[in-house]
Amino acid sequence: MAYILFDLDGTLLPLNLDYFLKLYLQEVKNYVRRKFDPDLTIKAILAATEEMVQNTGARTNSEVFWEAFDRVYPGTAELRYVFEKFYHTSFKNIGKYFKPHPLARPMIRYLYKKGHTLVLATNALFPKSAIVERLSWANLSPKYFCFITHYDNMHYCKPNPNYYKEILEKINARPSECLMIGNDPAEDLVARDLGLKTFLLKDFEVKRENPRTPDFSGDFSELYRFIRENY
Repeated sequence: MAYILFDLDGTLLPLNLDYFLKLYLQEVKNYVRRKFDPDLTIKAILAATEEMVQNTGARTNSEVFWEAFDRVYPGTAELRYVFEKFYHTSFKNIGKYFKPHPLARPMIRYLYKKGHTLVLATNALFPKSAIVERLSWANLSPKYFCFITHYDNMHYCKPNPNYYKEILEKINARPSECLMIGNDPAEDLVARDLGLKTFLLKDFEVKRENPRTPDFSGDFSELYRFIRENY
């Protein structure tokens, strides 16, 4: 049995991150504008997200996020519940702009039936509800994954190597037993520093200067072939 970690955005779900963020922030503004200042809400989201990325592990990412959010836009404790409702309602509107990759579900089902342990190792910047919703856009169920990272159960973010160390501790796995698959050389291939094997998915590769070198790389069809031949 192997432990296989998958990134979500740009990996299991074909998605241009800049395009997604543009749609997401606009949807948030439309949703909150009746009761809250939409521009200040977005400013607080961006500032709080940046603080999450710098989280050093003393608190969960969600604790860091909402403490930072309140500093930028104080007196809006209600917004936490508004956002949770948002992810179950209006956030779904964005899904129509993204289509699942035809090989994603067959590949995940193949690995699941083989008995491998699958982890959805998306950057832990959102609540679980938002991640499960995006997973549905990829035509995938959370049942296939033994562990899904989100901002309530993680204390680090990519590209901090401790993000991967925390996952390994939670699933009780050794680095040598694991493969990390993702499209971002900076955020996903840092797992190699801990001893995980890595596969860089080229379809929506995030272009970086001086990128890390993966153990394996290719497009989605090459990934699926690699999985079938090795797992």
